[in-house]
Amino acid sequence: MSRVLVTGASGFIGSHVVRAALERGDDVVAQVRSRRRAGALCDLGAPLHVVEADLADADAMRSLIAEAKPDVGLHLAWPLGPDYESPEHLTCVGGSLALLRELVEAACPRIVFVGTHHELAPSDADLDESAAVEPRNLYAVCKDAVHRIGRAYTERSSSAFVWARLFNVYGPGQSEWALVPHIIGNLLADRPCHLTSGDQVRVFLHVRDAAAALLAVGDSTVRGVVHIGADEGVSVRSLAIAIGDRLARRALLSFGEVSPRADDPPRVVSANRRLHSEVGFHPRVRLEDGLSETIEWFRNRSVSASLELQ
Repeated sequence: MSRVLVTGASGFIGSHVVRAALERGDDVVAQVRSRRRAGALCDLGAPLHVVEADLADADAMRSLIAEAKPDVGLHLAWPLGPDYESPEHLTCVGGSLALLRELVEAACPRIVFVGTHHELAPSDADLDESAAVEPRNLYAVCKDAVHRIGRAYTERSSSAFVWARLFNVYGPGQSEWALVPHIIGNLLADRPCHLTSGDQVRVFLHVRDAAAALLAVGDSTVRGVVHIGADEGVSVRSLAIAIGDRLARRALLSFGEVSPRADDPPRVVSANRRLHSEVGFHPRVRLEDGLSETIEWFRNRSVSASLELQ
């Protein structure tokens, strides 16, 4: 059993990490910015230590680490939304580095910070850990800055620092602006879903696999960059059609109605070499099963919302 600190514990991925850690018997300290937003942690049915603390408050970070004394620090707290140019990302740089400093000074054995595929240069090849870094927006620039500083700062410390880059996570609980919930939400409401041509190729990793992979990285001896994604790329078009067919609403998919973003490359496929060979983790949730589960979650939520309005 490990003592695991999870920042951003009320978020989409963070709440699944907390759930997975509790299910395997870890002692979990969950950092949230506000307890009012921690609804995803209310039904876990296991003892959980929730700490309300703002990453931008250096004193709060010091108190958090002194109280938590974690064996593994998993840092996911970072607002992710449709605005990749929000100045809020700048605030997260300072908060992340304050957290890192306190973890290092407390001699936390394993520190896992979460990065993003947005840091990487476009490529026709699968993206392994040696891929060129070329941040495509402010969000990615800020993430890359934390990675570079974190790597340099921890190099001579007793703490092992890991930069875990996630690739397109989806699943129950995801915000509606993201691609998979966007498609599901429109089709469940019988609205046309306007999309790009759908030729972009991506990997889509179920959130349970993402959570399990992050915990496996925390348990391992790996250091440095580790890519975490699904093992097979699929086109956005085929993903949308798979969702449309499951809901019997393929006709509502309208391709070519939206222009791709300028920073949206045609292909983003992870090569999970270190995740497989050094961490020993392989994703378990098949895309077809994950999509069915996610559709059912959003369908049930829609039904619940409808009943509340009656």
